[in-house]
Amino acid sequence: MGAHRAQLFRSVVLPAALPYVLTGLRLGLARAWRVLVAVEMLTAVGFGLGWLIFGAREFLNTDVMLAGLAMIGIVGLTAREGRVREAGAVTVVRWA
Repeated sequence: MGAHRAQLFRSVVLPAALPYVLTGLRLGLARAWRVLVAVEMLTAVGFGLGWLIFGAREFLNTDVMLAGLAMIGIVGLTAREGRVREAGAVTVVRWA
């Protein structure tokens, strides 16, 4: 139809692929957060939410453990939904 390669990429290919890219970003961010907390629990790091939960487990501080778990959920949800929703609003919604 007379479009150049750059125009075709910007107008057709990128809008078609971007929802899948953002979905992968959202899933990857959630998995990365879970792995980060798991690594904190397994290694001898002296700070972090994983260390806080394992330290509270040894002294039977259930309230600190539950607060740590709630923080993991809140930070993970905020990171996953906040940044990805922001990126989606800037790109996908604009093209729809």
